[in-house]
Amino acid sequence: MTIPYIVFSKRSCGELRSCIVENYGLIRHEYPFINAMCIEVPEEKVARIKKHRLVSMVLRDGVVKKMSTSDSAYAAHLPIAIPFSATGGYGVTIAIIDTGISPHYDFLKPHCRLFAFKDVISNEVLPYDDDGHGTHVAGIAAGNGHSCNGHIKGTAPLANIVAVKALDETGSGTSSDILAAMQWISDNKERYNIRVLNLSFGVPSEEEDAPDPLVVGTTALVRQGITVIAAAGNSGPKSRTISSPGINPLIVTVGAYGPNGIADFSSRGPVNYSVRKPDLLAPGVNIASMNALNPKAYAMQTGTSMSCPYVSGLAACIISEYPRLSPKGVKRLLRNLAVPMRGISIDIQGAGFL
Repeated sequence: MTIPYIVFSKRSCGELRSCIVENYGLIRHEYPFINAMCIEVPEEKVARIKKHRLVSMVLRDGVVKKMSTSDSAYAAHLPIAIPFSATGGYGVTIAIIDTGISPHYDFLKPHCRLFAFKDVISNEVLPYDDDGHGTHVAGIAAGNGHSCNGHIKGTAPLANIVAVKALDETGSGTSSDILAAMQWISDNKERYNIRVLNLSFGVPSEEEDAPDPLVVGTTALVRQGITVIAAAGNSGPKSRTISSPGINPLIVTVGAYGPNGIADFSSRGPVNYSVRKPDLLAPGVNIASMNALNPKAYAMQTGTSMSCPYVSGLAACIISEYPRLSPKGVKRLLRNLAVPMRGISIDIQGAGFL
């Protein structure tokens, strides 16, 4: 029986290939941007691979899930998202790793802002979304309201989108496929001017300070100049429930609030004694956005999955106005825009709500 692992190398993975083959392993993905690869190998051979002089660490592949929940418990509607500035994110591309994207009119009219689509699961060429989550998320970030006379639009209605499908029809996936999507974004960031990455999914984080492949991947992208926005998770109200990659101190981690205040489901921090999360809160209850089943229709969803692209759109607007701003600068400005709530721990609200 073979088991998927992510193997990290101290330098280029080229010299490790023969070691993998000698131990009856299959290389599924290679990730040059972090010097790693995903392999399937018999479990009894893993110990030998770990001993290779170039191997820095070997981690089991993880299960990743979208961060949206049922809407049935919530009745009130939040206001539509309002663009941060007159730029509307113009000229900036937001990358979305999710369940795919449907060619909704709000991305295609009056001109196409869907710059690229990549499918790391089935290698399909034409854009599709067999779950609907990715389309909804993309609309919150960059829908322009074409099909509803502007009544429902995203926070960056002039931004461009690239969609990478790494979650399946149930909204689930693996860390290895997410890293493959990140590798594609790293390879294409200059071509499409990708400055923001939205991650509306997560995996339960391991013990404090344990190695995490999604943290390694997001760290590499931040160092390449990409502002990464991640959902905090839907495991609240318990503390220490922030999902990975939201535990990464270098990225922006977003919790959810609604008409009645902070959403109970929104995950809480801290991550550990030195990393306090989430960074801020954004609307995440009963959010209207694009419907993947109908290119002119809309749907409601709830979760930190919805809060996350709200902030990704705002990040695109900020970068459109200040194109030389670093990911650290974008994060600082977003936190400065948040409104703190009295008597609420920073491990629940971060800097406050947008």
